[in-house]
Amino acid sequence: MWLMMVHRMPEQLEFKATRIWPNRTALACHTVRALTVGIVGYGAVGRESARQLHALGMNVLCLKRDPSQRRHAGFNGWPGTGDPAGTIPSAWFAPDELDAMLPACDLLVVTVPGTGETQGMIGAPQFALMKKTARLISITRSGIVRDEDLAAALRAGQIAGAAVDCFVKEPVPPDHDFFDVPGLIMTPHMSGVHTGFWPITVDLIAANLRLHHAAQPLLNEVGRQAAS
Repeated sequence: MWLMMVHRMPEQLEFKATRIWPNRTALACHTVRALTVGIVGYGAVGRESARQLHALGMNVLCLKRDPSQRRHAGFNGWPGTGDPAGTIPSAWFAPDELDAMLPACDLLVVTVPGTGETQGMIGAPQFALMKKTARLISITRSGIVRDEDLAAALRAGQIAGAAVDCFVKEPVPPDHDFFDVPGLIMTPHMSGVHTGFWPITVDLIAANLRLHHAAQPLLNEVGRQAAS
């Protein structure tokens, strides 16, 4: 999604449909090297996002419920991926420091779980702190980014673009406001839809059965209090 946005792919793809040679200078892309990404939620999804974006030369900031806990002990179906030791971010932020992180971000990636603590954490006050050239990608759960505030920020040019993969109501109704919002890429909650999903899920279930049999803590346990 990030590469699609910085390379202006939605606009470039219009060339085939219109059959009109575009103004190539007006469609100039942006290099991502040395830009800064802020990752909201540094679990398995956030850490793999960080690894890939860091490989593109980006500076990584991250926000985590407890920044002092930098290692990741959760399940990882692909050894060698992610950031299990927490060595990639150049700076760590706690949830109450979100507003301090936002002004530095050229890209904001929302990978935090959907809980009572995270609902509505990114809205109009946060968009007002972001660069006008910044973009947002939301790929975990709906409601963390306030839909109406994101739509308003894009229409007002407060941020340059966004990609949203999760919605409060799914399937998304045809009259959803997002369909008419400029600079917004919508996908039908596809982030976790891939051919390797079930084999990896079975591996996690098998690992937890072994841990349960050995009376050891399970992997990826739900924090029931936070989720309520």
